[in-house]
Amino acid sequence: MDEVILKLLDLSKSFEGKKVLDAISLEVKEGEAVAILGKSGVGKTVLLKSMVGLLKADSGHIFFKGVDITRLKRKDLFAIRKHFGFVFQGSALFDSMTVYENIALPLEQRGLGRDEIDIRVKTVLELVGLPGIENLLPHELSGGMKKRVGIARAFVTQPQIILYDEPTAGLDPVTGIRINHLIGELNRKRNVTAIVVTHDIRSATSICDRIVLLSQGKLVVDVHVKNIEKVEHPEFVEFLKSAKIQGVRNDKN
Repeated sequence: MDEVILKLLDLSKSFEGKKVLDAISLEVKEGEAVAILGKSGVGKTVLLKSMVGLLKADSGHIFFKGVDITRLKRKDLFAIRKHFGFVFQGSALFDSMTVYENIALPLEQRGLGRDEIDIRVKTVLELVGLPGIENLLPHELSGGMKKRVGIARAFVTQPQIILYDEPTAGLDPVTGIRINHLIGELNRKRNVTAIVVTHDIRSATSICDRIVLLSQGKLVVDVHVKNIEKVEHPEFVEFLKSAKIQGVRNDKN
């Protein structure tokens, strides 16, 4: 985990004159799992989408394996995005498409053959614990199952980085814990780099090695999960107290 796979340098973004991201700098190493923690509306999803060029930053640079993607042409940027998987907050499944069709879509867009697609879809469904549900429609799935299908779709392209946007949002506590454990297990099995946006510090500590805190447009804390009790920043302490989980690092498998 020594090589930096993703680097943000002085990244800034404003909306209607309000600065949401203010000179953000961050390095993420290969195989590392990093949580971006912050209150609702602070700009976590903006930061996540900026990392893959879904939102264009006003200034600053984003490097993927040393390549500055902020300077790339559209075609070259799309080529870089193939190395990323994205798990959307609401799973973002197409209602009229089966589970198989939802997961297969990015592979079809890349021109893979049907036999290879069949193998990959079956493999990732087994990976997330949902074998044999290829023909179900999204309305036939529970919230936790939809989340697992969304994760399967992100992994099916065999990306180097997975971006998770609030992976436990809208789930009951028990299902949320199961999704946290699944994500942590997948990250280790596939040795992918993971960046997790969340306002749930239990989720952050269960999944990730590091936590960074986004507050008022800046990253104000950057800490390994083993050292979270040592952080004195008042907003970070507030997260710990609200969850009543001092010593929460023990939840991490």
